[in-house]
Amino acid sequence: MSNYKFPYIPKEYYAAVMFAAKMVREEGTFNRAVKIASDYYGVDQEEVAKHLRKRQAAGQKGKKRASYHWYVIPYVVYDGDDHFYGIDSCVRDGHAPSIKIAKATSERNATHQVWKHYDLFRDGIDFGEIKEFESEEAANAYAKETWGVIK
Repeated sequence: MSNYKFPYIPKEYYAAVMFAAKMVREEGTFNRAVKIASDYYGVDQEEVAKHLRKRQAAGQKGKKRASYHWYVIPYVVYDGDDHFYGIDSCVRDGHAPSIKIAKATSERNATHQVWKHYDLFRDGIDFGEIKEFESEEAANAYAKETWGVIK
């Protein structure tokens, strides 16, 4: 087995493949990058595309994809008109916060699913303790048991 991560690229194609790889990273358009790089360096488009695909595949080996989890997110929104209830004072005063059950790869992505629906310059959002679960059923059971609601 070779000690190199990436496959061999012939000398006449190396610069074109590296140039195309850089354009794909920056712009994200594979076919356009291949065409521009092959025209610029005067080499065959099919060969550049073949070597670039091999390079991309080698770069993906050994990387684990993020797994999804379910998050129970209690939150309170302040819209500027009413007295602001933080999540703690909301619960203490007997008000129920809004609950969002989100499927996401991280807590940050899960909270984004809540705040993307609000104008953060006008509205304030106070999040409660966010819990992570492996299944939707467990998240729903926790939300129902803790908050008495499923959304």
